[in-house]
Amino acid sequence: AIAPLPMAETDDNQQNIDQSHSGSGDNVAGDKTVAGDRIQQGVIGNDNTSIRIEKLEQNFEAPKLPGRTGDGTPNNLGDRGISNPRQFVGRDGALAELHRLLQQAGRAAIASVAGMGGVGKTELAVQYARRHLQGDYPGGVVWLAGSRAGLELVNFARSTFFPDQDFAALGDLPAQLNYCWQRWPADEKPPESVLLIFDDVTDYETQVKPFVPSNERFRILVTTREKLQGIERLDLNVLKLEDAIALLRAIAGDDRVAAELEGAEAICEWLGFLPLGIELVGYFLRKKPELSLATMLERLQRQRVEARSLNPKRFPVGLTAQRGVLAAFELSWQELEPEAQELAMRLSLFGAAPIPWKLMQLCWQEAAEEDLEEWRDDELVRLHLLDRAGEGLFGLHPLVREFFRARLKEQEQAEAWRSAFAEALVSAAQPISYTMNLAQIAEVAVLIPHLKELADFDASQLPQATASACIDLDFFYRAQGLFRGAEEWGVRSLAIRESQLGADHP
Repeated sequence: AIAPLPMAETDDNQQNIDQSHSGSGDNVAGDKTVAGDRIQQGVIGNDNTSIRIEKLEQNFEAPKLPGRTGDGTPNNLGDRGISNPRQFVGRDGALAELHRLLQQAGRAAIASVAGMGGVGKTELAVQYARRHLQGDYPGGVVWLAGSRAGLELVNFARSTFFPDQDFAALGDLPAQLNYCWQRWPADEKPPESVLLIFDDVTDYETQVKPFVPSNERFRILVTTREKLQGIERLDLNVLKLEDAIALLRAIAGDDRVAAELEGAEAICEWLGFLPLGIELVGYFLRKKPELSLATMLERLQRQRVEARSLNPKRFPVGLTAQRGVLAAFELSWQELEPEAQELAMRLSLFGAAPIPWKLMQLCWQEAAEEDLEEWRDDELVRLHLLDRAGEGLFGLHPLVREFFRARLKEQEQAEAWRSAFAEALVSAAQPISYTMNLAQIAEVAVLIPHLKELADFDASQLPQATASACIDLDFFYRAQGLFRGAEEWGVRSLAIRESQLGADHP
């Protein structure tokens, strides 16, 4: 509500009232009512005095919105984002789709960029804001940290538009924000669009929803690891091979990558084409010009997700991310319930291929089916730690799988979980024989990457299961007439049996 303007005092003090009068003042003469916001004028009389009421006008118009401060679009982007355009690759389609989602009409257009840690959500938001700063959001672009969004919004508006306003006098945070929404500066009608970017949101209900204005002028962009429901969402995926190579070239150097192109492709593949991993390895290579890409790959394969190149103590200038791979995944890990963490570690035992969910259920028969589905969908899938890879199939990103395996090593129950995995897989592989037809071969093919993983387990710990996995692989290839491949697995099975039972055992 807008308070009425104060009455202006006149020189002859026409509105002063003689305090000596008595009576009710019921006798009114000369009434005159006018339209609009004018009130009565006339003379009120009684036995002792008379009061003259002059014409009074009241203006109930809302205060004009303040003008802009300074030139250009108000924003607090600062130096966020990479400055080398060659390092922002493979995202043209995502940028176009994001703009489409944000331009849709509605109460306040809201779009989220969701994805696993290190996939480039923040960088996409930065680049989008910079590209559309002048043309589409002249009303302003405000970058907000998810956990401090409300305070940062008020601080930006106060310092940029309302430096003379005492915000403490306005009341609590919602009242201060409401003041900002109603008076956000505008030069045109309808007012220019404003973009609010909530970065790294972990709880939409508390970090974003209370701070979303109802005005259609505002567009809301959220970056999050969660698959938020009920708002427009863009799921950001890893890079394609050619874009991953282009990113590595831009950082490590064109000539260096061209000289060892196969090694570069192998590195990108081992990193699962994750932008954060490729950037970190690229900067590590730039820092060590004498290091070959072949040696870099060997180090990654040996040190796994704990490699120094993926978890630097000091981050390169120009890199948007300020977390290593372990730290990036750790944020999501800490949000998981203990049961979901156990499910994640059990899933890491499978091979680097789509995982049949029925096979996972065989591995953890003590858990209720609905509980497993809840831990899977409401936690791992929601946080982009597990992906749907087809009907009844789920997949882990290679680096996420390595992260889960690192956590598995810390568990006392790890051997029991490995044994349960081995028993379930051996049981599921019973239909495999060297007399299978093509339809049967196609049906069991989904098990093959996981049987190979089991065959690589420590045979001294699980000799029966590892030898059985080798025989199943022998039969699978023999059924297709691939005898050289079959022989390889048969020889491995024989070696495990001889080590366990002796060469002369019947």
